[in-house]
Amino acid sequence: MKYFSEQIKINKGDNGDNTCIHFEFNGHFTQQASEESTRIWCAELESNPAKKYNFIWDCTHMTGFEPGARREWYNGLSTHKASISKVTVIANHIIIRAAAKVMLSFFGIPAEINRS
Repeated sequence: MKYFSEQIKINKGDNGDNTCIHFEFNGHFTQQASEESTRIWCAELESNPAKKYNFIWDCTHMTGFEPGARREWYNGLSTHKASISKVTVIANHIIIRAAAKVMLSFFGIPAEINRS
């Protein structure tokens, strides 16, 4: 699975028992970009319901996000939280780290939050 747009790049990698999906955000994340990319990663999880995934959200180059973009990710996480083993968040902006921490805590998804 690969997806590339101006605002987000998504790559999947398999390493034995672990499947990792790496998300690289760029600039201001819009609702439209969120809708398109959420469809992609949700389809991956739906096609492999027995598999567990580790996510890496690289927000190093993210400058912010629209409320609608966050809402789309909430919907995807809500539907697929049982398929996500862990999310590693990489971000310099404290607001982005805090928003990710709150979102993941809400769904009970284990998280590691780091600065770039």
